[in-house]
Amino acid sequence: MQRDDNRRTAAHRENGPIEKTFLKSCRDWIYLKGNGVKSAAVERMLSLKSLVPTVNAFSALEKFGFNIHKALIVDFMHEFELGVWKALFTHLIRILTAHGASTVQEFNKRFRAVPTFGRSTVRRFSDDVSALKKLAARNFEDLLQCAIPVFEGLLPEPYNGEILSLLWTCAEWHTLAKLRLHTEATLNLLEKTTVEIGRQLRRFTSFTCGAFATKELPKEAAARGRRKARKKARTAPASAGVNELPPDAQPNLSTAAGVNELPPDTQSNPSTTATSAPKPPSLPKKKIFNLFTYKLHALGDYFRTIRWFGTTDSYSTQPGELEHRRVKRFYVRTNKNRAVRQMTRLERRERVLQKLARKRKRRSSPSPTPTKVTSKKKTTVDVAESEALPYTTPDLHHHISPSRNFPLPITRFLADNRDDPAVKGFLPKLQDHLLGRLMHPDSSYIGRGSEYTREEQVRVLFVGNRIYRHKVLRVNFTTYDVRRGQDSMNPRNHADVMILTRDEDATHPFEYARIIGVFHTDVVLTAPGANRAPASLEFLFVRWFRLDPTHRAGFKRKRLPRLEFHPSTDEGAFGFLNPDEVIRGAHLIPAFSFGGTDELLEGESLARAEGEVDDWRYYYVNIFVDRDMYMRHLGGGVGHYRVPIPVEDDVPDILPTGDEPVITVPDPDEESSGDDDEEEEEEEEEEGIDVDADDDLGIEDGEGGYVDAEDEEGYAPL
Repeated sequence: MQRDDNRRTAAHRENGPIEKTFLKSCRDWIYLKGNGVKSAAVERMLSLKSLVPTVNAFSALEKFGFNIHKALIVDFMHEFELGVWKALFTHLIRILTAHGASTVQEFNKRFRAVPTFGRSTVRRFSDDVSALKKLAARNFEDLLQCAIPVFEGLLPEPYNGEILSLLWTCAEWHTLAKLRLHTEATLNLLEKTTVEIGRQLRRFTSFTCGAFATKELPKEAAARGRRKARKKARTAPASAGVNELPPDAQPNLSTAAGVNELPPDTQSNPSTTATSAPKPPSLPKKKIFNLFTYKLHALGDYFRTIRWFGTTDSYSTQPGELEHRRVKRFYVRTNKNRAVRQMTRLERRERVLQKLARKRKRRSSPSPTPTKVTSKKKTTVDVAESEALPYTTPDLHHHISPSRNFPLPITRFLADNRDDPAVKGFLPKLQDHLLGRLMHPDSSYIGRGSEYTREEQVRVLFVGNRIYRHKVLRVNFTTYDVRRGQDSMNPRNHADVMILTRDEDATHPFEYARIIGVFHTDVVLTAPGANRAPASLEFLFVRWFRLDPTHRAGFKRKRLPRLEFHPSTDEGAFGFLNPDEVIRGAHLIPAFSFGGTDELLEGESLARAEGEVDDWRYYYVNIFVDRDMYMRHLGGGVGHYRVPIPVEDDVPDILPTGDEPVITVPDPDEESSGDDDEEEEEEEEEEGIDVDADDDLGIEDGEGGYVDAEDEEGYAPL
C-alpha cells in the first residue's frame, strides 16, 4: 500500500506540455486535415496518455496552479458503502453459506435482535438480512456499524478473529472518512487505516477466502438467470429471420418417410414437444472476492482529497440520491397522468403544511390533564399515555417533563414489588442519593452506595409520600464538530446511557447504565439548619453495567469494549443517577455468541422489559454507532470536554506483517464479486422500492427533540 501511495504521488496526472502537444496535434488532424475523431491516427496519439480531443474550460485556471485532474473527487457512497463494503459483506454471506445453512439462519436471527438507536441512526433490520433485498446505502452503513457482534463466533478460529479484525478496520475507516471535522491527527490516522485496510483485505483474500468454497447466493443466481433470459430475448428476433424460406419453398417434412417421425400424441399437439419442457435451474457458479476493482483502488485517494477539498460531506452524492425517495413518495400519490405537475403541487402543499405545523408548535402550550394516582408496579409510563414534553432551549443539559400526571405512591410501590431484587433497598438508596445532592448542591460528583447513616437518610421526607414517573429523558450535548446533538431515552426501549468513570484507576473512560425509570420528586430536608422549603429533584433509577475483566479491548486489539450486568446480589447492582451526569445515550449490542443467562437476575423484574425472564451474558459498546461516539472513545474531539483516555498496553499485531500474502488474479472465466453490480442494481430498481419499508410506529411524546422534516427524510447535514 505504501508503494501504491508513492506511485500515486509521483505519477499523478497533470495537463503538462506533453499533454498539450498531443491534444493540439489531434485537434489539428480533426479540424484541419479532416480526420475522424475515432480514426486510427487520432486514437493512436490519444491512447498514449488516455486523453480526449476536447479542451477543458478549467484549463484557463492553469496559470493559477489549478489542476483539473485533482478536481475529480471521490464518491464515498458509491465507492465504499455501495462498493467495497457491499462486496465484502456479500462475500461474507457466501462464506457463511458455505460453512452451513444454519449459520446463515443464526446470522439473520442476530441482526433481528440488534436494538435500534436514535431517531434514525440505527434502524430496525429486516427479518432476512442475508437476502440483501431493497438495501440502500444507509442500510449498508447500519450493517457495518453493527456487524462485529453479529459475526462473532459464527466461524471457527482463526477465521473468526481474522474477520472481526477486518470488520473493525472497515468500520474505523468508514468513520474516519466520513468525519465532518478533521484535524491533523485524524487525517494521519485515516492514512494509516487506509494502509491497514488494504493489508487486511489482501490477507482476507489469500487466507480466509481460500478456506471456503464460496458460490453464488440464490439472489445472484436468479439475477444471472434473468440476465441470460433478457440477452436471449434480445438476440431471438434477429436470429428468427435468418434462413427464413418462403412458404412454397418449405419442405413437407410430414411426408418425408423416416425423418424424425414424432409419436402420434405429439403430432396432434405440437405444443407438447420437448422444447416446452421446463429447464432445470442452473447450478450456482463459483464466486471469489475480487480485489481488482476501481472502487477499492479509489480508497487510497481519500485522505489526500480531504486535505485538498475538505471533508467528504461537502461533496457527497448522498443528498442527491436521497431525493429519489422523496420523488417516489410523491409519484405514488398521483394518477400517473401529467405526474410532474401533480408532484409539484404535492411538494408545495407539503411545504405549506410544514410551515403551519411549526407555527402551531410555537404557539401551543401543553394542555393540563387530570392527575392519575396509580398503584402499578411498573416504573415506566405506558405508550398509550400522553405526557407533554414541549421543545426547550438546547442550552439546558437535559429536559424532563414537569408534569405530575403519573404519581407513584412509594409505600404501595415497595409493597407490590417486595420480591423484586431490583427494589431491594430502594428507599434507603434513594434517600442517600437525594441527601448527597441536597447537602452538596454545587458538586457534580455524587458517590455510589451508602455514604450516610440511616439516621441521616431518614431526614429526607417525600412530599405526599410519592414520586412522579416520566416517559422520556432528553439529553443535549455538543458533538465533536461543535454542533448541537440530542439523545432521547425512553426506559421502555432499553435506554442505555454513558457517564464519566468515577474510578481514577479505570482502564476505560466511561461507565454505562440502563435506565429503569425517569422520576422527579419533592423532598424536604429536616436536618438542623436546613431550608424546610420543598425542593424538586430529578433522578434516574438505573441498573449498572461493569466492564468484563476477562476481555481485552481497545483500538490496538481491534475489539469493542465488553460489559456485563452486576449480579443482583451486589450492593451496587441498582442505584440512582443524577441526570446532570449523563453524557449521552449509548448503543449496547448483545454479545450473541455468549448467549443469555438468568443467573444475574432471576425471574421477571422491573429491570427488564415485559415478558423477559433473562439477560444477555455480555454486551458490546458500539463505538461506531456514529462519528461522535467514535471520537468520544478515541479522544481529541474539538467539541468534547477533554477526557483522559487510558493508554493501551503494547500488544503484538493481530495480523502478521512480515510477508505479503499472495493474491490470486481472478480468472476471466470465473465469476468474481462485483462483476455485475450495475446490472444487479438496475434489476433492483425494476423490481421497485417499497417507499413505506422504513415507516415505524412513530415516536412517543417528547422523543422528537428538535429533529425536523429534513432530518426525517435524510436531507439534513451528513
